[in-house]
Amino acid sequence: MTDTSDTRPTEGEAPLRRQSRLQRLMRYVPLIAPVLLFAVPCWV
Repeated sequence: MTDTSDTRPTEGEAPLRRQSRLQRLMRYVPLIAPVLLFAVPCWV
């Protein structure tokens, strides 16, 4: 019984880690997008 109780929290932590990765990505997208919109036309 302890094996199942040990695996449940790890399964619950996985979506939280995925959400935090998504939140990190969404935090940097507004910073990267204007740089790309300026740099790409200047480079071309």
